[in-house]
Amino acid sequence: MKRKVTDPVPAYWPADPYPIAFVGEAPGEEEAFAGAPFVGRSGWLIRAMCRDANIPINHCLITNSFDTRPVENNVKLFFLNKTEYKKWRGENANAELRGHGGYGYIRPDHVYNTDRLAAELREYKPRIIVALGGTAMWVLTGEHKITEYRGTITRASELGLDIPVIPTFHPAAVLRQWELRPTVVMDLIKARLVAEGMSTSPPERELWINPTLTEVLEFVDTYVKPSPIIGVDIETHWVERLIRCIGISPDPHHCLVIPLIHTFNEKNSYSYWKPEEELVVRKILALILEDTTKKKLFHNAAYDVQWLANEGMYTRGEIEDTMILHHALQPELPKKLGFLGSIYTNEIAWKHMANFREGNKKDS
Repeated sequence: MKRKVTDPVPAYWPADPYPIAFVGEAPGEEEAFAGAPFVGRSGWLIRAMCRDANIPINHCLITNSFDTRPVENNVKLFFLNKTEYKKWRGENANAELRGHGGYGYIRPDHVYNTDRLAAELREYKPRIIVALGGTAMWVLTGEHKITEYRGTITRASELGLDIPVIPTFHPAAVLRQWELRPTVVMDLIKARLVAEGMSTSPPERELWINPTLTEVLEFVDTYVKPSPIIGVDIETHWVERLIRCIGISPDPHHCLVIPLIHTFNEKNSYSYWKPEEELVVRKILALILEDTTKKKLFHNAAYDVQWLANEGMYTRGEIEDTMILHHALQPELPKKLGFLGSIYTNEIAWKHMANFREGNKKDS
């Protein structure tokens, strides 16, 4: 029987399962007529990228957030706008629909897709789900800004599932922006590593914040002095030309954040320390940075080092820069610290947990 373009497209179930599930957005025209997901240009590309990442995609579950093709491939048509939703709520006072920050509210006649997708994933039991694009990420996690959350491992909590999810760009986006291809391949490699047993949990850490002078001295004696390498990072207030705080980390498990200004003051211009304490703290920081027996590790060192020098703290000895090291390894990829975290670690998108007020310099 000849298929219609409006017919639902079922998931692809492999005969010999590999523990990765791919969730896309919705079928395109070729998928709708073929009755199978990802058989068009996007399907060709995701298979090519999976080959680069050594993922046997033909042994993976492949499905979509919505199982029917939207008119003109416009996924927004699966959602009610605010006016439509207000009218619907007036007729269904005791009911609610899931909201999407960019599209609106999912239409009642498409709500079944959430239950369908949850049932598919519950039955397949993947070790990790690759969310292809912002729509798939939203259905699984509730977040919809793919550029901010791609590469960071979270959970399929919106479907009531405790399964890791790694969002990445949809292959259709890569077809439009070919420079995204290496990033997607790196995300797929991470997905494969998780499927093969890599832990999704970040290392345990002990963060010392809002310290007293005694705590600063204790941290330096206990952790900094024995360490041959010190990670250093600063946060700055660009408008007032101030260093807000300096973080130092001698190992993957301990970090001390030393404030220089009182972050709770409206103008961010008052010292965190008493005058006599600040002199001691600045001397300690200067001694650490000037110690030529310790290697210093920065991200975008040229920026941090000049700010520290303006404050009378000069960095001497060997310096390593994760931005330059990453560029030497992957020159075609972005260089921001958040991007490196999404590629090389299992960190969450930490920048979106903070509240940066206007005038603050977000670390690059």
